[in-house]
Amino acid sequence: MDEEIKIIKQPGLNINNSIHSVHLSSAERKILLNKLTDAQRDTLEEHRRFRVNSMLLTQFNETGTEWMFIEKQIDPTFDIHFPNESRLHCSCGRGVKYLYVCKSKENNIIQSFGINHLEQEAGISKSIIKEIKSKEHQIDRGLDEILNSVKLGNSFPNVEYEFLKERGYIETIFSDLKLEYLSAFKKVDLPIYEDDMAKLVEKCKEIQRALEVKNSEWSLHTIAGEEFIRQENDYFLENRETVQDALLNQQERVMNNARKIFKKIFLQHTNVIEKYDLDTQDGLLILIISVLFSEENGQQVTRKKTVFDTLYRLSNKYGYDISSFDKIYEMIFAILKDEGMIKHDNNMWKSNYK
Repeated sequence: MDEEIKIIKQPGLNINNSIHSVHLSSAERKILLNKLTDAQRDTLEEHRRFRVNSMLLTQFNETGTEWMFIEKQIDPTFDIHFPNESRLHCSCGRGVKYLYVCKSKENNIIQSFGINHLEQEAGISKSIIKEIKSKEHQIDRGLDEILNSVKLGNSFPNVEYEFLKERGYIETIFSDLKLEYLSAFKKVDLPIYEDDMAKLVEKCKEIQRALEVKNSEWSLHTIAGEEFIRQENDYFLENRETVQDALLNQQERVMNNARKIFKKIFLQHTNVIEKYDLDTQDGLLILIISVLFSEENGQQVTRKKTVFDTLYRLSNKYGYDISSFDKIYEMIFAILKDEGMIKHDNNMWKSNYK
């Protein structure tokens, strides 16, 4: 898109399976889930349940087993020390956290199995069970990506979505199942997967490039040319401020959250800012500090790789320049350590500011 009309500065990258994938701890996941609305949590859980059940149905069908998969059930209160108190029980009688409900293809008898008895009772091979666990892990990492996106202040990409939907393009780039998930996430204002966001942005750019080519071929002083511009460019011409504001609002939310954390950290340490002549307007420095002292980590200081991963994502979405990340990170980490604002305890760095 041209310099005046920008849906987004840079498309998001498909990094679900890259080294930059988000891996939240159970504690971090719980904190972020609690920050969602009830409707958002329900939507996210239903989305996960659907993806897991669809995956399991495919896996079972490919095995040729006599059992047909029906659904997977979960007992969130399961205690490994008191398994028999679980509300879910394998056909062998043992209490389990995860239960796979199956139906016999031969006599329609329904039985439920724990993961360990899928092989013994349902005839599912170890390799398939291993693949099931791996795919469930991938699904959970995808949900971590969404939760992390919420943490960064992102929401559903209404501007890009509505632009493509109004012009009939949305159905051409997503399957029916993807459209259902997009519709559900839109209703509760949840951000979407980065690879799907990248598709939305790239399609918007593709359309704009096509418009620019056609515009150059038409004379704006002819009736046909004026009609073309009116029909094809109205969205951008009439909604330019809305499009720009949507991006700026998202960026501003991210930076405002980062500034609040930055101010909190240095509230009683203004002397450190003066001593080292720190630039309190340096966006990269502010972002690094905000991620280092993320509230989700409690006292633990965020590891360098996680800090970089988070800023890498922001740079892909908003075009932030993080080329000097290493230099600024090493500089501020050394200052925090020398000034006693962080301390090393039990093989980890912890916050020690007042």
